[in-house]
Amino acid sequence: MWPMYMPTLKAYSESSPEWYKNFHNTFYLSQISGLTLLSYMDTMIDSNKEIVIRVKKEELLKKKVITIDKDILTIRKEEDLKAIDVEDMIKQMISNIFSANQQDVTTYMTCLGLAFQEPLNKKIDINPDILLQKTNLKNWYSVLKGFLNIWEFMFLYSITESTLITLLNSTKRIRQENLISNILSKFPIFEENENNEAESYIALWKLFTELRNVYSHTHGMMTQKAKMNLSGKIDIYKKSIEHLDLIFLSLLEPDSIFTKQSLQIDKFYLLSDKELNVFRNFIISLIEELSEINN
Repeated sequence: MWPMYMPTLKAYSESSPEWYKNFHNTFYLSQISGLTLLSYMDTMIDSNKEIVIRVKKEELLKKKVITIDKDILTIRKEEDLKAIDVEDMIKQMISNIFSANQQDVTTYMTCLGLAFQEPLNKKIDINPDILLQKTNLKNWYSVLKGFLNIWEFMFLYSITESTLITLLNSTKRIRQENLISNILSKFPIFEENENNEAESYIALWKLFTELRNVYSHTHGMMTQKAKMNLSGKIDIYKKSIEHLDLIFLSLLEPDSIFTKQSLQIDKFYLLSDKELNVFRNFIISLIEELSEINN
């Protein structure tokens, strides 16, 4: 089951702390930007749907993406249909932008009265299928969504990290993975009988900090070391998740996210919707709790 999608942060009031007002506005800047980009992509794909079905009808039938029964056409695999359209657009982009760019540059420089010492004739070989194999996903539609998810994750992690550091106001440097444990020590948002829930918050933050390190230090490519570090954090997180009394986690099957099969060495790790939802919902819950005791 999918974890509940909650992209909403409660509104601030005049009495809300300034840090919360800043977080609120920056948070929605990321949400609106990401949703707009995804909406444009899906709208463009949907507008091409009938053309793709007409042109690639036999291929789609063979792959069982669509079925036809008594002249009634049914789309059985919506995401696969979107993926085929995206792959066609990528091939057009390679031809119309990357390959055509050299001729455009040559023409432009000639018009300026400039010339290259050597002809601009780079050999370009961009194979979408080979590029796709460098990721942990199976189609280009999922890859594009995965990159949007990474952008949002890194954005949210960054503004949360900055906010927590501001709240701690410490003269000592605090390791990123220890930010939540330090915050919970300074601001007790849990009762004394909720130690397990606090430990779950700490485990969640450490897991996503490890993921953030993968994107920051190995540009998203999964190394053996990164996989070992993530696997350890994933195990701790999945053991602690049962203690979280949160709607978005009570609907989640722990084994449905951060599967070890998806942590493939030498492949780019793209964040799934489920994994992003967990992080987003966790941050919303944390920040709203902190705003209450800092009000």
